[in-house]
Amino acid sequence: MKLSKIIGYGVATAVLLGILGWVPLVSTPIRLVKITILANCQTKNTNPCPGDGDTACVNVGTRVQWLPPPSTNHTYSADFGRTTPFATTSVPAGPSGSIVTGGNGCPHPNTNSDVNCYFQYEIHKDSTLKCLDPGVRVVPPNNSSIFYWLLVHFGFAGR
Repeated sequence: MKLSKIIGYGVATAVLLGILGWVPLVSTPIRLVKITILANCQTKNTNPCPGDGDTACVNVGTRVQWLPPPSTNHTYSADFGRTTPFATTSVPAGPSGSIVTGGNGCPHPNTNSDVNCYFQYEIHKDSTLKCLDPGVRVVPPNNSSIFYWLLVHFGFAGR
């Protein structure tokens, strides 16, 4: 009798995972995004958004670092203006980076294309030169936990 229960639970688990998808069990959250500022004021990032390779995709809680060009005596910053995914509107370039909070408009993103979760910024060099950059998009977590994924999909979290 015990063997039939074990087999039954195994089949039920396999069916449940087949219906819900197994990706939440193996995916990992974004931990660090590095955006390199090039000498011409353009940027390259380590975590581009699918379909928009210039925009950086980040999760709430991700650390984002803007790295200035090598061998420079200038100071750089990413300035977001009124709406920002960080606790501050200006993030200085350097190795420490800043943690994404989602700001007031996007503390709990629900989709990868929420218009409230896209934040455009300018690169400032020595507080004067401004270059418009593609932006930062805050996206939902990568479902690193099956429990979080279930809570979100059944309406108990992330709303």
